[in-house]
Amino acid sequence: MEPLELQRAAQEGAEAGGKEDAEERIVSPEDRQADFQALINGPFRQEFEEAVNARVREELKRVREAEADREGETRKEAALRRHFARLRKEAEELKKTFPDFDLAREMTNPAFVRLTAPETGVSVKDAFYAVHGEDIQRESMRYAALQACRRIAASVQAGASRPVENGIQGSAPVAIGIDIRGMSKKQREEYRRRIHNGEIVNFRDRY
Repeated sequence: MEPLELQRAAQEGAEAGGKEDAEERIVSPEDRQADFQALINGPFRQEFEEAVNARVREELKRVREAEADREGETRKEAALRRHFARLRKEAEELKKTFPDFDLAREMTNPAFVRLTAPETGVSVKDAFYAVHGEDIQRESMRYAALQACRRIAASVQAGASRPVENGIQGSAPVAIGIDIRGMSKKQREEYRRRIHNGEIVNFRDRY
């Protein structure tokens, strides 16, 4: 055989052999699945089961944590709704004493918010007095003083309008009352005490 023919024959043989190798390397899905089953049911069975069990445990843990988070959020939301319902109810009750009380306005005060937080258990009334105690006291004193002045004025007016007693007629009026401006501190304190106790003072009394 000529050298050229030998070369061509060798080349054709190499191509045929490469084609056969390529065909041998192609594995069908069915064959691959069969090989896999053979491995996991054979020498690698224990490793495969451990890997599967680990994956299952990991997935179950993730699901349980997600469910726990959702349950926790639901309970927290329900607790907050109950808390704010209580605050609104207590606010309506407090408005009977303080008509100008505004819960929404008070909730802008950080001190009030801290006192009425769910974990503190402090009532709206107690928080309001704690935050505005000095203002409430000053207002109460001012109101008491105003009421005292009104009672004094009414008493003076009632004394001035009484008819002259003891049969005194046809003579000039006689000043028998007490000059408030001339009272001593002790007298003023005594009259404040008597008025505070509900006594109606007409300022015709003398010590």
